[in-house]
Amino acid sequence: MPLNDKAGRLATDQLRVLRASYAKGLPEKVERLRALWKTLRTRNQPHGKAMDDLRMEVHRLAGSGATYGYTRLSGLMQSIEQKLDQWADFPEDATSLIIELDRLFAALREVTLPDDPGDDLQATELVTKRMATDRLHIVMLAEPDEQASDLRRLMRQYGFEISLCSAPECDCVAQLVKAQPDLLLIQEAAYSDSLIESLRNQMEAMPYIMVLASAPHLLQRVEYYRRGVHSVLPWPVDSTDLIAEIESCFANVREMPFRVLLIDDDVELGLYYAQVLSSAGMLTRVVGDPEEVESALEEFRPDVILMDLYMPEYNGIELASAIRQDPAFFGVPIIFASVEKDIIRHIGPIRAGGDDFLIKPVPVPFLIASIETRARRGRELRRMINRDGLTNLLNHVAIEEVLEREVARAERNESPLVFVMLDLDHFKQINDTYGHVMGDKVLVDFAHLLKNRLRRSDSVGRYGGEEFSVILPDTETDEAVHLIDALRESFAGIEHRLGKTGVNVTFSAGLASWKPGMSPETLRQQADKALYQAKRNGRNRLEVWQDKE
Repeated sequence: MPLNDKAGRLATDQLRVLRASYAKGLPEKVERLRALWKTLRTRNQPHGKAMDDLRMEVHRLAGSGATYGYTRLSGLMQSIEQKLDQWADFPEDATSLIIELDRLFAALREVTLPDDPGDDLQATELVTKRMATDRLHIVMLAEPDEQASDLRRLMRQYGFEISLCSAPECDCVAQLVKAQPDLLLIQEAAYSDSLIESLRNQMEAMPYIMVLASAPHLLQRVEYYRRGVHSVLPWPVDSTDLIAEIESCFANVREMPFRVLLIDDDVELGLYYAQVLSSAGMLTRVVGDPEEVESALEEFRPDVILMDLYMPEYNGIELASAIRQDPAFFGVPIIFASVEKDIIRHIGPIRAGGDDFLIKPVPVPFLIASIETRARRGRELRRMINRDGLTNLLNHVAIEEVLEREVARAERNESPLVFVMLDLDHFKQINDTYGHVMGDKVLVDFAHLLKNRLRRSDSVGRYGGEEFSVILPDTETDEAVHLIDALRESFAGIEHRLGKTGVNVTFSAGLASWKPGMSPETLRQQADKALYQAKRNGRNRLEVWQDKE
């Protein structure tokens, strides 16, 4: 069974467990509602704790009922909530409203069975997706000539392994069906419509397809696009252009999973939404107590917040307004979810900083699409603010913020952490001799090497000019030394070409390992001193900071 099918079935099973748990606890919730209504009716006071307790329980069932398949129960709760609000606003109409509420509460016995038990589960299976891996599986259809060999060798130095296939078409199709690549590079001479059609008929999932053509023109790209080709690059292809195209095509599937913070005092409903979003490949955390929100924001660093509008003691508008006052979370999208259908009451949450308003029950595909869209836009906005314009690495301010967070996490988890400073050797001479265009190309090539050879959990930043930094969480010193030295050797072997001009460049590195109690500033200074030592000792080398005790 394919991995994504197993994940989908596991998610579905977990959702069924949550629904069974909800069904088991529902009779007790209904009895509690009746008891609360009896207390409120006896006191005949539409204000105070009795009304607040009843209204909150009614609101929770209105939101969770339809989500778990009890749409009639949800509708009944919304009607009760409306009448309770009318009683509070117009106490002079108490007699008629209490009679109406008695009728609604009496109808509870008719709506405690689910009326659409399967729709959301099926929808969840449909949106379950395969998690991306760190390494792309790339196959190239081309003649095994010198140009193809050079490209494969150079791409290997950047961290991309390319398998070459030069067999006849029928054998080639069989090999590709067996290999199931993520990306297929096709030399123009090896391309045919019959090849693509055969792959469509026989492969579980079509790979991204790039055609390498000599002097491609606009209408040729249009024709290839109509045939299912994602992009067309000139052949022979520049490795920098190819890597940039790969990163662009796989930007979404290779990014870290979206992180969703769910704030809802109805923990059962929060867990249900969390499981649905997890099945779609997202990371989730559920917070039921508003007093825990601040610590959850700091530790979890969400890409998007899904928040209930009404909660005991605090409401979503107040929380959203407070969150928006913290510069660290000003740009994090906030999505409100509530059974509130009155569009006028949506204005307050939006003005408080909400980006969207979903009405419960939220259909699963719509929930996932809304979360993904907002999370992706939020990341893009932060990327524009935090990224260096040339290399697309984290800028100086952003990488320092990451270092502070990683030091705090290492302290909290007692886990290893390594910080590395890197500097391109004799870079000024590159600019003076070959021009700034060549200098920019070297910087971009170096950024590609770091991004594609390091893990997704590692952080890479451009400190400024030709100086870079790398943060390696959960990494011991020996592992980091081996990794950085391998990068140094690979980069020294890369020829950076601009037209007919080629140049090789090296870098020096200083490495420091975090120790309990050490501040981010101390760790940074130690790595910087180690880098200075590498420069003094001849460049193109790595030095490790050693405590002088």
